[in-house]
Amino acid sequence: MPEPPVPPPGRAPAPDDLELVACTAADLDEVLDLVAAYHRFEAIEMAAGERRHTLARLIGDPDLGSIWLIRRGRRTLGYVAVCLGYSIEFGGRDAFLDELYLVDGERGRGVGRWAIDRVSELLAGQDVRAVHLEVAKDNAPALRLYGRAGFALRSAFHLMSRRL
Repeated sequence: MPEPPVPPPGRAPAPDDLELVACTAADLDEVLDLVAAYHRFEAIEMAAGERRHTLARLIGDPDLGSIWLIRRGRRTLGYVAVCLGYSIEFGGRDAFLDELYLVDGERGRGVGRWAIDRVSELLAGQDVRAVHLEVAKDNAPALRLYGRAGFALRSAFHLMSRRL
């Protein structure tokens, strides 16, 4: 029996039954439930009304970014949210992988890696030059996932934030 095809280096196997679906206003309630679950998982505090307003604005304005649902058939496995920006250092449009969430039972099975690779392809097609993300220092599975997906720590820099 022949060996199964090996994905190119740096790429996850592409499950044939997965699909990335751009969110529309009709998906708002579904993605709200997923985002609320992710926020509970990461202990992110945000009022429900603010969450709804923020997601509705992102879904409604492609200049801000996009949210995609990760689906296998009719079942939603999670979502990816990306916000767009611009970077002098990186030579143009950049993106922040703001949130990636998979429901229980789907983590560690290649779905997250598949979603990162697919979103990266979509962003590259929009002339995005770099993708950044933030990950908890103690989240070893996420650190491994992002490292295998080609993200590197920039030890000379620290992400700093100021809420306005």
